[in-house]
Amino acid sequence: MQDDIENMEQDNKEEVKLGEDELYAWLELRLHPLLIKAMHRLGFNEPTPIQKACIPAGAHQGKDVIGAAETGSGKTLAFGLPILQRLLEEREKTTRLHVEDEKAAEGSSTGGPLRALILTPTRELAKQVCDHLKEAAKFLGIHVVPIVGGLSMEKQERLLKKKPEIVVGTPGRLWELMSSGNQHLVELHSLSFFVLDEADRMIERGHFKEVQSIIEMLPLSNSSDEQTVKATSSCETVANLQIKKRQTFVFSATLALSANFRKKLKRGLSTSKTATADDLSSIEALSKQAGMKPNAEIVDLTNASILPEKLEESFIECSDDDKDANLYYILSVHGQGRTIVFCTSISALRHISSLLRTLGINVLTNHAQMQQRARMKVRTPFWSRLMVLQGAWTLIMFELLSIINCHTQVMFISTGVEGQRVNH
Repeated sequence: MQDDIENMEQDNKEEVKLGEDELYAWLELRLHPLLIKAMHRLGFNEPTPIQKACIPAGAHQGKDVIGAAETGSGKTLAFGLPILQRLLEEREKTTRLHVEDEKAAEGSSTGGPLRALILTPTRELAKQVCDHLKEAAKFLGIHVVPIVGGLSMEKQERLLKKKPEIVVGTPGRLWELMSSGNQHLVELHSLSFFVLDEADRMIERGHFKEVQSIIEMLPLSNSSDEQTVKATSSCETVANLQIKKRQTFVFSATLALSANFRKKLKRGLSTSKTATADDLSSIEALSKQAGMKPNAEIVDLTNASILPEKLEESFIECSDDDKDANLYYILSVHGQGRTIVFCTSISALRHISSLLRTLGINVLTNHAQMQQRARMKVRTPFWSRLMVLQGAWTLIMFELLSIINCHTQVMFISTGVEGQRVNH
C-alpha cells in the first residue's frame, strides 16, 4: 500500500513537471502535485487574483481569511484549495507514521471525521460549491457532500453515514440535522475548517438564528486540551483554545470593515456565545462570532471590480463646513438636471433641499417620513424618466453609507447609462 502511494505521488510529480511552463503560476503557490494536476485537468491554467491572494495565507500560513471579490472570481477554490492542501498533507504525514499499519494507510479512502464545514445562503450555491470541490478532489480520496433543503432527510443521512470529510450546506438543513443529533455533524472534535461563503447574502436572507446555533455547536476544545478546559472557568479562554486549532474563512461579494475592526482583529477579537439578529447584521459581527484569530488575512478585491465600466468615481476631501459649498459647485457644473443626492439622515436631506431651493435649484425630495402618496408622486415620474434617459447622470453621496454604494451601482448596471459618482 505504501509503495502504491509513493508511486502515485512520483507519477503526479512527473506529470506536473511536464507541464511546468504552463502551470508555473500554480507552482508558485506551492500546492500539492495532485492539486496542480487537478487544476490542469479542469482547464485552470492560472489562479485568479482572489486565489493568488488567499491561498498562501490559508494553505501555508494557517491564517484565517476574510475575502471579498465579485461573483465568479474563483472564491470557491480560494478557500477550497487550502482545505484540500492541508487534508492531503495531514494524510501523507499520517501514512508515513503508520507505514506498518495497513488499516491506517487505507483509512483515507473510507472517509473519516468531519474536517470542513462550509455554509452557503442558498441550496443552489451549496450545490455549485460542492460540485467545484468534488471536481478538485476527484482523485484525492477526499469526500464532499451537499446537505441542503428540498431533499429527503433520509437520503442526506445516508450520505453522512459515509463520513465525508467536507460538508457543504445551507444553515437551515444543517441545523435541522445537527439538532436532531446526527452523529457525523455533532462530533466536531476534528473540525479544522469553518467557512461562511457569500456571508453578505447569508445575513440578508435572515439565517442568523441557524448560523448562530451552528457556531455554538463548534467545539471549544479537543481531547488534548481537556485538562486545560477543566482548569479554567473562563468561557472566553476556553473558546480561544479551539480557535487556535481551527481555520475560519469568511467570503462575500462585498466587504465593509471599519478601521476599528481591523485594529481589533490584529490584537484578537473577544468571542461571545450569545448573539441577536442585530449582532449578526454585518460581516464584522459574523466574523467575530465565528471566532476569527488575530492577524487574519483581509483580502478585498472589490474596489476595482465592483465599479461598473461606465461609472466614474471621484472623491472630495473637505471639512463638514465646506460640504454645502462643494455640493453647490458640483450641481452647478455637473448637475444639468440629472442628479441624485443621497443622505443618510432626513435632517441632512431637509437642510440640503432648503439650501438648494434658496439658491434657485429645483429639488424633489423623497424620504421615509413622507406620506406614501407624496412619495409615489415624486418617485413614479422620476424613475420612469431614469429608465428612458440616454446620457450621463451624477450621483452625489453627501454622507457615505456602504449600502447606498451597492444600490447606486446596481442602478447604473441595470439601466446601462453612463454616470459619475462623487463621494463627500
